[in-house]
Amino acid sequence: MQPDGFRLLFVGNRGHSRWILRHLLDAGWNVAGVVTRSEGSPSRAIDRERFDDVCDKYDVPLHRTDDINESETREFIDSAAPDLGLCCGWTQIVSEDILDVPTDGFVGIHASDLPKGKGGAPVNWQLILDNHVGVSLFYFVPEVDHGDIIAQERLEIEPRDDIETLYNKVTDTSCRLLDEALPALRDGTVEASPQTYAEATYLPQRTPDDGLVDWSRPATFIHDWVRALTRPYPGAFTFFEGEQVLLWSTAMVEGETKSVHPGEILAIDDGRGVLVGTGDGAVRLERVQVDGHPPMWADDFAERYDLAVGDAFGTPSDFPQWLYTSLRGANGAFDFETNVPLGDSGTTVAVACSHHDQREVRIHAIFDGETCLDRTRTVDGWIREPITYAPEKSGSHTLKINFESEDGTIDTRYIKVFSGE
Repeated sequence: MQPDGFRLLFVGNRGHSRWILRHLLDAGWNVAGVVTRSEGSPSRAIDRERFDDVCDKYDVPLHRTDDINESETREFIDSAAPDLGLCCGWTQIVSEDILDVPTDGFVGIHASDLPKGKGGAPVNWQLILDNHVGVSLFYFVPEVDHGDIIAQERLEIEPRDDIETLYNKVTDTSCRLLDEALPALRDGTVEASPQTYAEATYLPQRTPDDGLVDWSRPATFIHDWVRALTRPYPGAFTFFEGEQVLLWSTAMVEGETKSVHPGEILAIDDGRGVLVGTGDGAVRLERVQVDGHPPMWADDFAERYDLAVGDAFGTPSDFPQWLYTSLRGANGAFDFETNVPLGDSGTTVAVACSHHDQREVRIHAIFDGETCLDRTRTVDGWIREPITYAPEKSGSHTLKINFESEDGTIDTRYIKVFSGE
């Protein structure tokens, strides 16, 4: 059991947050209050969890809010009289006014190798783009994932992992890092290392529409894309004859596959799935789901919907009346230029796609409050619009991109850009 005198304030609303809270309470730490999201909150968090039963079991005061910086939340935190704040999953920047309440500071957990990988959906992005995922325990400051680092660990991404198993690993490691760090945080003997802007990178938030599969990419990329977006997330998806098809599970294919049209169905194997062409080979679909229907095996789906070898997923004629907007890196991939030395410039590409109707879309990009691009494009198929920015001082910068139509704002995306001396 831990000393009753050291009081923790816990902030979180995600599935892994709940496990970490349970771990702290089972270990005997004195959690004096919990802050979580309101029921029906518009937060984008996918795997939000209720904490009522945990707090009831351990008799911990619970406060629900959509704004951690509002006055009622401040009053609750004041009443908890915490020595240390601990945040495990919250999308809002915590104000300095709130951070100053705990006498020994406010710490948080972020699933990346900070200062690399700040921002949203870090576990999903690392599963897509890397062979490992990081876990960092750090002091909070009123910036995105920026503060002195207390502890870090790196975890291998195994071929058998998907987003759920990887989050389980991150959660287990987070609990272990806290077991090691909390006594030092309580005793005031912790040693922390500063983050630098010169090494910082950013991963943008994702939306459900970002699950669209680009069949022209390599097979390995598409397989990682699917396993990074599977449950509890909304899923990777494609289209077939105007129907959205969710892809819940895929498998890599051994051996060489002849050059094919990306998205083309190469084989339908009973008991195994559907083989689909990619930019450099093929991937096997195992579990799929037509929107509004239960998931099924891919070969059963092929039989049910009369798929045949030579048919193709995701061709323009299949797309519904749907406008997609998002961001890409300068080369069209997902290597966003978010670390730009002073004197240099970076580029992010705004993309939009409409296959049924021509759409007029205004792309308005604002960098640190100043317009750096304002252009209206006719969207007929895919369009790409490069956005260039040049930081004028070191530190953290914000690129905001609005996609607008005559009916108003369609989408708003953000990129944080870091610049060191």
